[in-house]
Amino acid sequence: MTTTSGQGRLDAATLEVLRSRLQATAEEGAITIERTAISPVIAESRDYSCTLLEANGDLIVAGGAITHHFGVCGHAVRATLAKFGDTIAPGDMFFANDPHNGGGLHAQDVLVQLPVFAGDRLIAWVVNSGHMLDMGGLTFGSWSPEAVDCYQEALRLPPVRLSRAGAEQSDVWDIIRNNVRVPGLAAWDEVARALTGSPPASPDADAMFAAMAASTVRDDSALTAGDAEQPLTEEEAAAAAALAQTGDDENDRKLTVPMKIRLATLGDAFERAKRIRDPIRMVAMAAIKAPGVTDIEAARYASNQALAEDVIRYIAGNRNWTKLYGVKVSLCRNPKAPIAETTRFLPFLRQKDLVNLSKSKSVPSALAAQARKLVMQRGGR
Repeated sequence: MTTTSGQGRLDAATLEVLRSRLQATAEEGAITIERTAISPVIAESRDYSCTLLEANGDLIVAGGAITHHFGVCGHAVRATLAKFGDTIAPGDMFFANDPHNGGGLHAQDVLVQLPVFAGDRLIAWVVNSGHMLDMGGLTFGSWSPEAVDCYQEALRLPPVRLSRAGAEQSDVWDIIRNNVRVPGLAAWDEVARALTGSPPASPDADAMFAAMAASTVRDDSALTAGDAEQPLTEEEAAAAAALAQTGDDENDRKLTVPMKIRLATLGDAFERAKRIRDPIRMVAMAAIKAPGVTDIEAARYASNQALAEDVIRYIAGNRNWTKLYGVKVSLCRNPKAPIAETTRFLPFLRQKDLVNLSKSKSVPSALAAQARKLVMQRGGR
C-alpha cells in the first residue's frame, strides 16, 4: 500500500479504494444472506445485516437494509470479548440472541460472530444478524402479548461458541434445536408446508431431490450465453423458453417447497428457468434471486409475460440489470412490468424500438401513448 511520507498513514486515494472494497464486501455478504435465506422474514422483509467491525467492536462498514442492526453488532462483539477475552482463537464462531447480553434488538434477532485473525492477532470481526422465524417461547414466532416475563417470550442465549477452532459445538446446537419450532431442514419443510398447503416430505421425495440436485451440473450455455445489451427478438425469447421446458413433471410434483427452493437457488440455468415458472411465489422468487442468474437470463425473464408479476417487478427494481439496454427493452414490452419503471426507461430506447412500442397493442395504453409522444418529439413518424 502507498503511504504518506514519514507518517505511516494511507493517502486519500488508497484509503478510498480500501473503503470501497470493504463496503462492497459487506454488501455482497448481505446479498448472499438474502439470496440463500429460507425464512421469509429475511428473504422478503430483508430483516438482516452483514457487518465488518474492528477488533474492539467498532463498526467499519455494514451491508443490509435494516440500519438498526449495525449498532447491535458492535454490542454483541463487546459482550463476547468481555466474556471470552484472550481465549478467543482462530476458527471460533459465536452465537448470541439475548437482547440484554450480546444479542440483537429482540430475541428473534440472532447474531453470529466470526473473529478475524492475522496470525495470532485478532484484527477484526465479521458479524451476521438475521430475524429467525422462531426462537421458542409461548407462541410460534416468539411474539407473545400474554407473556408476563422474558422467560416466557423466547429462548435467550448470551454469547456462546458455535465452533471452537473450526470444530462444531454440537451440544450448543442441540440446545437451540431443542427449544425452537424450526430446528432444521425438516422443520423448514413443515413451515413451508404450513404456508403453502403442500404435503410433507416422504423418503421417496428425499431420494428424488438428491438425484435431481446431482443432475443440475450440466452445460447450460444455451441459456446463459448472449448479450444483454441487445434487445431480444421474439424468436430468441421463444427458443430460450422452449429449452427451459424440460424435466419430469411427475417427479417434480413429489418435491416439497423447500426442495424446490434449494434447487432454484443452487441449480443451473435450466433449473432456474423451470423453477421461476412455479406457481408458488417463494419458489419463483428464489429462482430470480439465485446468485447464478446472469444478465442475459434476466433479459429473457423480463420479456416473459407468463412469469409472475412479483418476478418481473423484482427485475425492474434491480439497478444492475436495468442498466442493460436489452433488459430495458424487454421490460417495456412486458405488460406485467410496473409502468412507473417502464416510463422511466422510455427516453433511453432507440428510435426503432420506441416506434415499435408506440404501435404495440400488448403494452398498457399509457405506455404506448408516452412512446408516441417521444417519437414525435424526436421528429419520427
